[in-house]
Amino acid sequence: MSQIEVLKNGEWISKQPVAGDACREILDSGAVIEYEYTEPDIESLKSQRITQIKQEAQSRISALDWRLQRAQERESLNVTDVETVEDVMKLREAIRTASNNAETAVNALTSADEITSFEW
Repeated sequence: MSQIEVLKNGEWISKQPVAGDACREILDSGAVIEYEYTEPDIESLKSQRITQIKQEAQSRISALDWRLQRAQERESLNVTDVETVEDVMKLREAIRTASNNAETAVNALTSADEITSFEW
């Protein structure tokens, strides 16, 4: 696993860098990459996380397609006491609501760590 060090007072130390720090990353291969640390762009991170949330919501909704089809078939056959089309549609809407709430929560976050660790 690579190691990141920050140059402080002429010495390389292991610590979390902040914007403007001179850093180096020592790779497993022994190669060293030196660079100036910059903070990640918060708006880009938010956009990426929201895209992931939308994709996950779409996947969860699609996963219910077979249940919707089954409910439609059973309703057409007048089968009772089973999951209905309305039941499945409510589940799908709950996913949409949760996704929207997650997007709102992400937009309220202010740090890269909060955004990258956000789960819904």
